[in-house]
Amino acid sequence: MTVLDLAPLDARSLLAQARRLLAAWREELAAVIPQRLRLRVRPSLEAEPLADGRFRLTRHGRELVWTLRRGRPAPVTLRASAGAVLVCEAQAPEASDSDIVRMLSLDVDRLTPFDTADVFTAVALAPRRLSRSGRRALVGVIPKTDALDVIARARAAGLEPRAMVAAEFREGFPPLDFTPSMGALLMAADGSRTRLLWMLAVLLAAIDLAVVLAQDVTRTRELRAELAALRPRVVVAQRLRARVLAEEGRRSEIIVARKRAEPLRRLDEVSRYLPDGAWVERFSWNGQTIRISGYRREGVDVTAALRSAPDFTDARNVASDVGGSAASGIPFDLSIQVRPPQP
Repeated sequence: MTVLDLAPLDARSLLAQARRLLAAWREELAAVIPQRLRLRVRPSLEAEPLADGRFRLTRHGRELVWTLRRGRPAPVTLRASAGAVLVCEAQAPEASDSDIVRMLSLDVDRLTPFDTADVFTAVALAPRRLSRSGRRALVGVIPKTDALDVIARARAAGLEPRAMVAAEFREGFPPLDFTPSMGALLMAADGSRTRLLWMLAVLLAAIDLAVVLAQDVTRTRELRAELAALRPRVVVAQRLRARVLAEEGRRSEIIVARKRAEPLRRLDEVSRYLPDGAWVERFSWNGQTIRISGYRREGVDVTAALRSAPDFTDARNVASDVGGSAASGIPFDLSIQVRPPQP
């Protein structure tokens, strides 16, 4: 049981219809190709059975002399004589070639006195330009016993039948080809052509892959050669980059150290956060600690004002004896730590 068996009937019908439409579309496209440009589907060597048991061999209308040879049999197209094939003409509605052939093949028991299972069938369609009211078709049948007898005789004569056609019965119709209906009895040229096309496709794919790999290997070698040529320049550039980065690091350190060691900058910061009503008489700095001393008015808190500064920390009074008030104000002596810079 498959998925299609479990699917609804409508889905299976739609899939079958899609397959038929695709086959008809392929045949319509193939019919557009001119006959002279189509691939040969039958061997050019033709063998026609004679009444005495021999075969008359022709190629492109020229008769050849054939002798039995050992080795590989020669592929031929069997040409059935006019007396061995029963032919009738029929009218078919406008449809694709595949639908017409299928319809007439199933209607053999009505068009001929033979049963469908006892004969091989061939249908030849007249070109569309010659058919104004429906399609004209020739339906030919050959008894299976006669066809099998001819095939056995041909193989005994050192020939290998690949196809079987009938003589041209009426002008305007292509020869009747019995090869599709004979199936596995003949080594159909179409199967050989299909295998040949697949072999050519695989060969072309292998050649394409080999070309792509060769181009990739060549490009890889060229890229390696270019890299080898540029390697000294890359080494110089890397050294120069490392030197520049080192210089930038040293420059940053110098700038940071300069900001930390510049006395006027620290004096400006102290002056900015020093509250009104206080003035400095003495300023000293050893690179880490600032010490200021001076006078302030009553109610002015110099220590609290400097503690709120973001650049300073640990502001405290270091004077052992500040003393009382003087005419100039209350003296103060503070020690302030400079906050280290953030990384």
